[in-house]
Amino acid sequence: MPATSASVPLHMPPIVPLAFRVGVIGHRPDRLGPGRQAGVAAALRTVLADIKSTVDAFDHPGLFSSGRPVLRAITPLAEGTDRIFAEQALGLGYELTVPTPFAVGEFEQDFREGKALEPDSLTRFRRLRERATVTFELAGDRASEARAYAAAGRIVLGQSDVLVVVWDGWQTGKRGGTEQTLIEARSYGVPVVWVDAEPPHAWVVLAAADDLEAPIPDVRVPLPQRSTSPVQALHDTVTRLIEPPLVSKDIVDLRPQFFAETKPAWNLAFVWKLFRNLVGSNELEIQKFRVDDFEESVAKDWPTNAPGVVGWVNRHLRPHYAWPDKLADYYADRYRSAFLLAYGLAALAVFLALFPLAAGLHHPVGWIVAELLTLLAIVGLIQGGRKLHWHDRWMEYRLLAELIRELRLLVPLGGGQPSPRQPAHLAALFDPAGTWVFWHMRSIARFVGLPPARLTLPYLEDCMRHLERVLEEQDGFHDRTNERFERIEHRLHGLGAVCLGGTIVAVSLHLVPLLAPLGLQLTFFCAFLPALGAAAAGVLNQGEFARIKRRSRAMLERIRKLRLDLGQLEATAGASSPARSTDAMTRLTSGAAQLMVDEVLDWRLVFLDRPLVPPS
Repeated sequence: MPATSASVPLHMPPIVPLAFRVGVIGHRPDRLGPGRQAGVAAALRTVLADIKSTVDAFDHPGLFSSGRPVLRAITPLAEGTDRIFAEQALGLGYELTVPTPFAVGEFEQDFREGKALEPDSLTRFRRLRERATVTFELAGDRASEARAYAAAGRIVLGQSDVLVVVWDGWQTGKRGGTEQTLIEARSYGVPVVWVDAEPPHAWVVLAAADDLEAPIPDVRVPLPQRSTSPVQALHDTVTRLIEPPLVSKDIVDLRPQFFAETKPAWNLAFVWKLFRNLVGSNELEIQKFRVDDFEESVAKDWPTNAPGVVGWVNRHLRPHYAWPDKLADYYADRYRSAFLLAYGLAALAVFLALFPLAAGLHHPVGWIVAELLTLLAIVGLIQGGRKLHWHDRWMEYRLLAELIRELRLLVPLGGGQPSPRQPAHLAALFDPAGTWVFWHMRSIARFVGLPPARLTLPYLEDCMRHLERVLEEQDGFHDRTNERFERIEHRLHGLGAVCLGGTIVAVSLHLVPLLAPLGLQLTFFCAFLPALGAAAAGVLNQGEFARIKRRSRAMLERIRKLRLDLGQLEATAGASSPARSTDAMTRLTSGAAQLMVDEVLDWRLVFLDRPLVPPS
C-alpha cells in the first residue's frame, strides 16, 4: 500500500506511521556453541521487547500518522542467530523482512541434509520465510560466496536503525562475517547492540565511535563497562533516532510549517518565470496562475502504473516527493519574484523622484505619492518575505524533495537512504544530517522499507532504464539551467555596461556649453542610469546566476559520464553474472544518488546567505 495515511487530508503533506527497524547479524550454530541458544534467545527477546516498548510509548502528536507503530525485524534467516532473532521478533509482533544472499531456491541449498548445521533446517527456514512480509532476493554467486553473504549483510545494515550483533568477541577476520558487518556498522554510525554469545549473554549499546576496543586476533574483546544500565541506554538511543532533532534557537524550525502547509489555489508570483523565460530563453510565455494538484503535476515523471519495481517505488514515494517539490517551486517563485521586483522598484523610485524635475513639473504631488508607494511596496515585499520565510522554505523543501528523489534510486537495490555529506570546515554552518528534513526523509525510508523483489537480469534492466530516465531528466534540467543563466548573466552585464556608458555620455554632455539649457534632463540620466545599472547588479548578485551556471555545467559533465557508464553496463549486463551486474549497478546508482545529494547541498550553501534584503 502507498506510504500515506487515510487520516491525513489530501490537501496537506502526507505523513507516515512511525516505523522502526532492527537488524541482526551473529554466529551460526557451529560457532554459537551447544547449549547457548536458549540464553541468546532470552537476551534477544529482552532487547527486542525493550525496543518495542520504547517505540510503542513514544508520544508523537503530529509527527506520525495515527495507528500502531510498524516494527520490522531484518534478517536473512541463516541458521543460528538469525532464526533465533526472527522467532523472538515474530513472537513480539514485529514484521519480518528477509534479504537473502542468493535466490531463495539457491539459498535453500545451505539448509539441505548433509550441509545444514541444524536439524530440520530447511523446514524451519521455509516456515519462517512464509511468515515474512517481504523477501528481497539478491543474485549471489556461489563462486563468490563470501561476497554474497557480505552483500546481504550490507542490506541488513542499510535497512537497520539499530543493529543487534551476537558476537563472542573473538576476531577471525572472515570476510562477510559478523565482525566485518560490525565494523561497517561502526563506521557508518549505526547504533549497535552487542549481545555476548558467551554466557551469561550480557549485552551493551555501542553508540559512539570509541565504544569498542580494536579487535586483536586471538584476544577476546570484552564488553565495555557502563555506568548507565543497558535498558536505559537502549531507550535513549531509540528515542533519539525517532524524535525530531533539537534545533538551535538561532535556526528557524520549519517542520511545523511544512506539515501545516496546504496547496495554494493560486500562484500570483509570476515575475520570476516571466523574466527567466524572456531574458534567459527568448520566450514570452503566458504564466499559469492556477496551481494544479501536486501529485498530478509529477505524475508523468512518477507513474504509479509503471510495471515492476518502478511502479512500486513511485506508489510509495510519489506523494512524499510531490508536496515538497511543488511547494519549493511555489516559494522559489515568491522569493525570486520579490527580489526582482524590489530591485526594479528601487530603480523606479529614482525615476519617479527625478523625472518631475527633468520635466519641469511644479508641485508634483502625484509623483511624490507614487514614489512613496513604491518605497512602501519594497519594504512590504522584503519584510513580508522574511516574515513568511519564503527563502528558508524554498531551500528546505527543495532539499527534502531531492533527498526523496534520490531515495527513489536507492530503494529498488536495497539501499538505505541518501547520505548528506558536509565538508568539515562547514559543519558548524549547516549539518544536514541533524535537520528535520533528513529526519523526515529517514521516517519515510523506514516505513517504505524494501520492495518484494528478486534481483534477476530483467529486474536489473528495469532499474537501469529507471536510472537512465532520472539521469536524462537531470541532464535536460542542467542543460537548460546552464543556457538560461548564462544568457541572463550576459544580458544583465550588458545592461549594466549600457547604463555605465550612458552615464558617462550624460556627464560628458554637461561640459558642452550649447547643452546647458538641458542640464536638468542630463542630470536625470546621470542619476537614473546608475540606479538602473545598480538594480541589474543587485539582481545578478542576489540570483547567483554565474555560480549556478558553473555548477550546472560541472554537473552536466558528471551526469553524462554516468550515462556513458550506464550504457556500457547495459551493453554488457547480459554477458555477465547477475551478481556482478548487481554490484556494478549498485555502485553506479549510489554514485548517482550521492552526486545529486551533494549538488543540492552545494546549491543550498550558495543561497544560504541570500535572504531577501532591501536594495541599498
